[in-house]
Amino acid sequence: GRVTHPIIQWGMGVNISNGNLAWAVAREGWIGTLSSVWLAWVPKYKERIFHALIAEAKTSPGIYDTIATDMTIEKFRDMVKKRHEEKGLPSPSEKNITWSYRLYQLFHEATFRAAREEIQTAKEISEWHWALWLNVMKAIHEYKMHVRLACETWLHGIVSGAWLPLDLPELVKH
Repeated sequence: GRVTHPIIQWGMGVNISNGNLAWAVAREGWIGTLSSVWLAWVPKYKERIFHALIAEAKTSPGIYDTIATDMTIEKFRDMVKKRHEEKGLPSPSEKNITWSYRLYQLFHEATFRAAREEIQTAKEISEWHWALWLNVMKAIHEYKMHVRLACETWLHGIVSGAWLPLDLPELVKH
């Protein structure tokens, strides 16, 4: 990218650090940063992607087998039970845990698809010439998937915070 000023527009979260802002910042010779966190809640993606996935899952239960996630049902179950214990709440039923996990899967798949769209939007607007980075929070469970997304889409860099990303160098090697 054409960086003329050593200034980075830091990731500012859901629906703020979007493709249009990142491109506008990069166009001025700075480094534009896209956020990849919780995009399934952004109105333009919520209906079109997240709710569409929920509707599809009602008629095609096999959809869950096609969704890649770094969180297994076992890890999810342990996390939910631990949080309930910490709050002094009764442990949820296996049926509720399974339903919640499936909703979790759909949410993260929708976020991942929306992140791809934001990256594509920024790249198309910038004609692939400007410096664009992806802000990926280490604290999210799908951290590795978002790092891989940044690498697969040939973004120019990754901003990673919310815990120490000690595994980042290893993840970007592939």
